[in-house]
Amino acid sequence: MSEVEIKKRGKLLAKLSNCILRLGSSWNCSEIARLTIEQLTFINHRLSIPSYLVACPGSGKTEVVGIKTVYELSKWADQHSGIAVLTFTRSAADAINQRIIGYGGALVLRHPHFVGTFDSWLHGYIFQPFGYRFTKYDGSLGDRRIRIIDDDSNAGFLHSFTALVAGNHVPVLPTSFFFGAQGNPQTINSAMESLIMDPNNLVALKCCKKRFWKAGFATYQDAEFISCRILDACEDISLRIAKRFPVIIIDECQDLSPAQLMLLECLVAKGVTVHMVGDLDQSIYEFRKVDPTLITKFGDQCKMHRRMLSSNFRSNQSIVDVCSKIIRRDVAVRGNGTARVVPSSVLYEYDNLESADLPGKFRQLIDTLRFDPGQCAILARGKSTLSKITPQNEGKGSPVELFASALNSFYGLSGKTDDMKDALEQAGRAISYLAFLGKGNHQWYRCPETVDSAIAWRRYLWFVLQRARGLYPFEENGNSCTWSTWASKLKGFLAQEWPTLPSGAISWTEVQGRIKAPSGSACKLVCDTVYQRSSLARIRVTTIHEAKGETLDAVVLVSSPDKRSKGGHFEHWLDPSPGNEEHRRFAYVACSRPRHLLIVATKRLSATQRASLTDLGLVATADLSAIITTTG
Repeated sequence: MSEVEIKKRGKLLAKLSNCILRLGSSWNCSEIARLTIEQLTFINHRLSIPSYLVACPGSGKTEVVGIKTVYELSKWADQHSGIAVLTFTRSAADAINQRIIGYGGALVLRHPHFVGTFDSWLHGYIFQPFGYRFTKYDGSLGDRRIRIIDDDSNAGFLHSFTALVAGNHVPVLPTSFFFGAQGNPQTINSAMESLIMDPNNLVALKCCKKRFWKAGFATYQDAEFISCRILDACEDISLRIAKRFPVIIIDECQDLSPAQLMLLECLVAKGVTVHMVGDLDQSIYEFRKVDPTLITKFGDQCKMHRRMLSSNFRSNQSIVDVCSKIIRRDVAVRGNGTARVVPSSVLYEYDNLESADLPGKFRQLIDTLRFDPGQCAILARGKSTLSKITPQNEGKGSPVELFASALNSFYGLSGKTDDMKDALEQAGRAISYLAFLGKGNHQWYRCPETVDSAIAWRRYLWFVLQRARGLYPFEENGNSCTWSTWASKLKGFLAQEWPTLPSGAISWTEVQGRIKAPSGSACKLVCDTVYQRSSLARIRVTTIHEAKGETLDAVVLVSSPDKRSKGGHFEHWLDPSPGNEEHRRFAYVACSRPRHLLIVATKRLSATQRASLTDLGLVATADLSAIITTTG
């Protein structure tokens, strides 16, 4: 670091130290001394000048957004307007909130500021208060709040919302069409593409959609479109929102949809200053019409001052270099220190995916390397590829098996933090599969969308396991239980527990038939199965979408065996042709997750194919245990 850089860094740190004194928080100088010049420069960037912080993976983006927010809130004087910090998932919003509270204390987040998801902000301040003006919904007993219907809903009342097209009744839901940029109809249902191209059909579908709105319903995409129309047509509302939130910070800006960009454009026109933070190379939501070029165009229109975070504190240099070559990054990114594993970027070839036993071999490897199995994952682009792996994954099990394993981790093991986490994870999966159709945030113990707080869900699972004490050990009258007997006991417990579930759970009558002994194991002893598995840690097998934003110790990225999987084959990841950009971004997102070890697994390759991957920096092997060693 040059003398000029040292002096600049000292001045920036001094400003933050003054912020600490104003807040009187526990945030101390030693905690900010590790910040880089790039991070400090963005934190001290003038709030009145729009900016775009280009953040590479593992660059401490969440930390910087949290500190930047605390720094600005410490100077904020207006009691009637505030800063909105928006992101796109509840877990990301929770992470930012934790940083802000940790650095500035709970008081800095009080009114008039907002930190949360883009959807919650949109619905809380624009769509629900003013949406009725556009939809013409009359409401009931003065309540004009519009009910949001999921795209995949098949509720019976939706059958009344159909349009007569070419003699057929076409539903306006679940994913028929929605309004996108400039009010143009768009669809995520290929069967609807030809229909909306016909003007006559479009008229009928629009009339149906308007009936849907007037009845007090809307989809999430509808809500974005309607909010844009409100801000565009109602100057009094747009001015009011602009005064209420004169500054908006967008985290994970690569996930901005065209409608969300339109909404921000309306507010910028009324004087709002927008700051964006993210990595457009991690944009993998093309199915939602997310387009990185539109986000870049928006930044240019706003004349955003471009800044960068080019130090990756997550991955070692070998993994960082592979990622840079995949995405064709022309800016050098610094990796994190000495590699813990050599080689740390590996190409592994298999003969047959179904018989490769990737989870088994991967687990043996991470046990040898002494990695936490809970911090390792096998990733693939599509579920068809995962289906060839998942049946051999020892983490899979019926809800009854999962609940038994949860109790064993909770009561039968060491009681350490990892065991408690494992118990909560398995209990969360079991209840999610039974009560919420398997839907829930995997990062927060399968927390359902209807639960506002991940902490509340974790507490609920904890008390469920405590109330289930009578189900462990797996005995009855001193004798070991069979799965058939124990499943009957579990059913009795859950029948009493069901009324305590959070809202949104399906009815007990629909569930009780699924609580039975695992297939082929009715007469087997529960302890013989559960105790044997208790020492075998689970490795998650999931999609790249699910792992986005995570930090892991080791990752296996599995290429689909052939090119029929859109964007799932390694040759898709390397193809520079126009239109394949998102395919490269998928590989980039997956490869940038691990700290220490990246393995790309492919069907056995030709010499030319192998060279195309080893040119990225991957070291080829057919035997993982023989090539990979730890450096200590």
